[in-house]
Amino acid sequence: MQDQHMYYRSEHSAVHIPGTGLGLAIVKDIADFHGGQVEVSSRLNLGSAFSVVLP
Repeated sequence: MQDQHMYYRSEHSAVHIPGTGLGLAIVKDIADFHGGQVEVSSRLNLGSAFSVVLP
């Protein structure tokens, strides 16, 4: 049986940061399901780039 609260967001973060904050978690689950992975490249003060790699 799958946990009905698989994704959640604390009340504290929901007050201070807009959005659901669930996008990357959902993308990672989908990539994992298909045997892939999510990679990130980040540079201080320039931002981050995320890639989904599938077999």
